[in-house]
Amino acid sequence: MLDEDVAVGGVEGEGKYRRADQDEEHEDRQLGGVLQRLPEQAEAQAAESAALAQQAADLAQQQIQMQQQQAVWEAVLRMQAQFDAAEDARQAEWEVDRLRRHQERMEGIERHQAELQQERERARILRELMKRDPPDFGL
Repeated sequence: MLDEDVAVGGVEGEGKYRRADQDEEHEDRQLGGVLQRLPEQAEAQAAESAALAQQAADLAQQQIQMQQQQAVWEAVLRMQAQFDAAEDARQAEWEVDRLRRHQERMEGIERHQAELQQERERARILRELMKRDPPDFGL
């Protein structure tokens, strides 16, 4: 292609060369600008990557903390359930003891009433015997 341009020669050929040179200069400037911005872009991307990595680490730490907190709450709930079950068992035991004592008192009252009834029956029999055959008490 250069041979043809050289063969053409004259003003028109010089314009082609000048235009090609200008295009190359323009490309060089663009490429130079891109190359100048590459370190800045790389630095910005590195900073963004570091920020994202920090966010990921923070989120992982938060997740660990949430899992630990959940484990603590689950342990607290298990202990509360155990405490409640033990308290229910103590309450039931107390209620059984209370009912047993009440039953013992009722049985004691029934025995006492039976003894009183026997005493009344003996007293009634004694009164009837005394009516039939009153004692003279040595008089």
